[in-house]
Amino acid sequence: MNSMPSDDRDAFDPRDDACDSNPYSTAAHSDATPVATASAITWWRWPLIPIAAPTGAILGSTLLGIVQWFSMKMYGGFHEDGWYYLYVMPLITSFVFGWLWCYIAASFAPKGKTTTGAVMATILAMLMVFLIFVSFTQLESTTGERIQLVLASIATLIGSVIAVAQTHDEEKSVTAHSS
Repeated sequence: MNSMPSDDRDAFDPRDDACDSNPYSTAAHSDATPVATASAITWWRWPLIPIAAPTGAILGSTLLGIVQWFSMKMYGGFHEDGWYYLYVMPLITSFVFGWLWCYIAASFAPKGKTTTGAVMATILAMLMVFLIFVSFTQLESTTGERIQLVLASIATLIGSVIAVAQTHDEEKSVTAHSS
């Protein structure tokens, strides 16, 4: 025999809409009950963006460089002192670096993904301009190295702009499907 009164026994019914078991739902809570929102849960992702984006871009572009080197060795048509290894592969890797930098930053952001990607693209552009400035002011760097750095910077920025545009399209399609 149950010693609980019948009105207390029926106070919580999981099938009842008024007592939703989802703690993130706003339908089941009054104004006095604090509700966990997405921004309250994911605030910790914002400070990690400046760490996650460069780390992911470095790891991803390094992995791509290793795969390119290995495939070049397996194919046998190109050598490490040839034009493909010295000029084309760094441009491809720089493009992927820029794309990963902005796409990871935008994907990691809880909201404002396009804005976050654009801010990280701007930071990357400032970093590239600084590196080009340092390269042109050093006497030890050759003209070929400077040209290669400028071309790699352009490829990096093109990759970052494409990532921001892709993020914008994805964000726009998500909002179109949700409404």
